[in-house]
Amino acid sequence: MTPLPRLARGRAGDERGEVTTTTLIFPALLFVILVSVQFALAYHAKSVLTAAAQDGARAAQAEGSTRQEGERAASEFVRANAARLVEDVDVTVAGDADAVTVVVRGEVSSVVPGLHLTVAGRASGPVERFRPEGQR
Repeated sequence: MTPLPRLARGRAGDERGEVTTTTLIFPALLFVILVSVQFALAYHAKSVLTAAAQDGARAAQAEGSTRQEGERAASEFVRANAARLVEDVDVTVAGDADAVTVVVRGEVSSVVPGLHLTVAGRASGPVERFRPEGQR
């Protein structure tokens, strides 16, 4: 039996533990990246839902408009711009004769299994209507 050359024995001895470290660090690093992507998607979804609420509020604020028109406009905005980004969208339009408020809520599509984030956008404003000069 001939002994192994010194170089081959030394290299194997120096690298012990390197695979274990890589095996432990890589999944943790991947998890941190996925969570970062999930929160970036949530931030973007909040922006889209806020824009949908603003669009719905504009539709509901117009003179002669109804709350249902505001709800429809907000729902269409989400469907057109965030159909795969946000799920279970709920549009609520509330108000009286002077003001209207639109709230759009939804759950962000999940990148990280088990992490479910709900975001909401909100917009409000006065209802447009004609007021004679003496009633302003």
